[in-house]
Amino acid sequence: MLDKKEIRQEIVNYLCGEEGLKDEFIDLLKSGGLSEDDGYEIKEKLLNEIDSSKDLNLVFVTSFDRDFPSDKLEEYTNNESYLELVEAQYPQSVEEAVDILIVGLDTEDINIIRESSKDEFGPSAHFGLALYVRNHFGLNNSKAKNLISDIYKKGGFECMLFADSLSGFLMDELWERVQKEYEEALLDDSEFFDKLRKIMQKHDEEMMEMYLDSYEEYLKEMNDEELNEDYRQYLKENNINRKWDK
Repeated sequence: MLDKKEIRQEIVNYLCGEEGLKDEFIDLLKSGGLSEDDGYEIKEKLLNEIDSSKDLNLVFVTSFDRDFPSDKLEEYTNNESYLELVEAQYPQSVEEAVDILIVGLDTEDINIIRESSKDEFGPSAHFGLALYVRNHFGLNNSKAKNLISDIYKKGGFECMLFADSLSGFLMDELWERVQKEYEEALLDDSEFFDKLRKIMQKHDEEMMEMYLDSYEEYLKEMNDEELNEDYRQYLKENNINRKWDK
């Protein structure tokens, strides 16, 4: 089974070609008066988004000028196997969607969400993060079938069939996740190191320091030498320049 990056690479390969530009793509370019140089620019734009969460099909289509024959583009991308790849690039569940959103947040974003009520955050994100979700998570075009189905299961009738409602539900879930993982004191020590590892990979140093501060407050309350030793060992093994002598 392909992982997300492999799926996204397959999308680029289908659209533009694995080596250079494929003949079908060159024919598409010529049908709208574009050159092979234009094709390489489009391919480079797609390759630059391989590691992002953007909808590569949307990136591809919007790379063409508005006067490019839309029927040619629609015909080119209307292939069953390709559309399966497009659907597979999207988050497949609410949890995966929130995971992807968390990765893209910096310290300032996290603090804004933490300090907002749920009712405040949803509307404030409507034309920002929620708009990104509607465009790039397959909600506006209704192609993210598994994600939409999971939102219905978890959100019920309130989500309806509108992209705004679907993205709104994801904003609520993101708000809940941030409050749980970054504000509340850790209650389960077994989860700490896994969460810290993810933060080290996904967030900046300031975010890691904030998370460590929270955990050390928890250790002080527990006053458990075994937990303290586990923590010291983890800091040492991962070359985290921080002392813990409690």
